Amino acid sequence: MKSPAIRAIFLGIILLLLTGQAIAQSALQPFSLSQFNLPSQSYVSNYYIDVDSTAKDLDIVATASTSDTDIDLFVRYGTPFPVTGNANYPTSPQQVSEDTLTRWSHYHAISSSFVETISIQPSSHVPLKAGRWYIAVINAQGPAATVTLDAMPYTAVSPVPINIDFNNPGTGANDVCNVAPWTDATAVSPVGGNPGTTLGAQRQNALKYAVQQITQQLQPPVPITIRACWDSLGGSATSAVIAHATPVTFLIDEPDFGGYVLPLRYTWYSITEAVRQGGTGQCSLIGGGPNNGCDNEEIEAVFNTDIGSSTVIGGRAFYFGYSTGSDPSAIDFVSVAMHELTHGMGFIGLANTDATLGPIGAKAGIGSGSIAYQNLDSGPYDDRAQAVLTRVEHRLFVRRPPGDVRRRPQR
Repeated sequence: MKSPAIRAIFLGIILLLLTGQAIAQSALQPFSLSQFNLPSQSYVSNYYIDVDSTAKDLDIVATASTSDTDIDLFVRYGTPFPVTGNANYPTSPQQVSEDTLTRWSHYHAISSSFVETISIQPSSHVPLKAGRWYIAVINAQGPAATVTLDAMPYTAVSPVPINIDFNNPGTGANDVCNVAPWTDATAVSPVGGNPGTTLGAQRQNALKYAVQQITQQLQPPVPITIRACWDSLGGSATSAVIAHATPVTFLIDEPDFGGYVLPLRYTWYSITEAVRQGGTGQCSLIGGGPNNGCDNEEIEAVFNTDIGSSTVIGGRAFYFGYSTGSDPSAIDFVSVAMHELTHGMGFIGLANTDATLGPIGAKAGIGSGSIAYQNLDSGPYDDRAQAVLTRVEHRLFVRRPPGDVRRRPQR
């Protein structure tokens, strides 16, 4: 995984109100597009949408007309953004910093893209409810553009498909992902409902089927992408790591770093849980994009290429069918993938099980850009644990490069 460069909130950059003066509030009609011109380093904050009690999902999308314009999107419930000069924000109504909009928003999407999306449901950190939702959009950098704004309330939440990236081999020694097995051309016969006629196709189909089952059960409301890899994880005649999966990073809220959308302080949240709470993708939540260290891949799943070797657990091979196979010794790939991907969705724990890393059972603190166990006096750190990691799984977290733990820039 690439070490991210977190985009800073622009504390020192002042944005200009679009018209140079306060403008009237403007109601968005559901599913009706509104357009306006937005010069560089300017903003609008006069749009809103009224939502009734039947709404279970509110999707807000802002799109710039030019792909080299970086727009950001902010949403606030109940009261307008306080940018018109008052005791709480005693400045002129013409100017505001991006940090002010971020402070006052309940949701934000701040990637380096020309498209930003926020989805809000009753289970979100500020629950969707009847009332007025205010919207602000800024042109953070790039040329002037026409911005299209759309607000779509739905009476039911539609699960968003989980994406799989079969072709991200990585760019360095700390970012290796073997993707060749996904395109292995070895001829095979269809098996257990899996129609693939090459080994690579069957592998892809089996992982897609596992993801389909998880999607049906968990019904994620925001996009999640899995980076799918293989690696030689070895093994012996009696044991082996068949596969592992992990959220690619974690977020934490502590006093020196204002939280994003995390409900509890001093608490680790997997990126998969954080994007669900924030209603937007990883890069939109933390800032940045592919050109500055942020990939919209929330889970990394790795499967052992040594499974099936004669020296590893008796030569037991993966079974890639969708239904129960006839060989009881075969390893059901779909079941393994579903189990591991559930860890990737955030059902994990961060209690230490390795004495070389700190006290056994210690909760995770924060080190120099990574999870650490030796500095627990820095705060009452906790995690939203559902299970305790094994030693092997734990090492997947602590070996990641500095900068891999993402915290919001200081306000």
